Amino acid sequence: MGNSYCIAVKPDGFLYGLGRNEYGQIGNIGFLNSSRFVNTALKPKKVYTFWLSSAIILEDDSFCLTGFNAYGQLGLGDTTNREHIVTGK
Repeated sequence: MGNSYCIAVKPDGFLYGLGRNEYGQIGNIGFLNSSRFVNTALKPKKVYTFWLSSAIILEDDSFCLTGFNAYGQLGLGDTTNREHIVTGK
């Protein structure tokens, strides 16, 4: 659980997010808050939440990042907040 948002794996194995999303931290397109769980269409192995960003490790060990990035903390080489999930290896 992050700062006023939550991402969780439901019994179907998919990752869902809800709550504050002004920096894209729940991973749905657009910076819209959500009062209902939104399916990210990802099946994670591990999930990490931070203050206003999230990191997801997938079964194939690739990773996904989303959310607040004003200081470059997502490690993507810039300071752009991510409103959608960005994948990498």
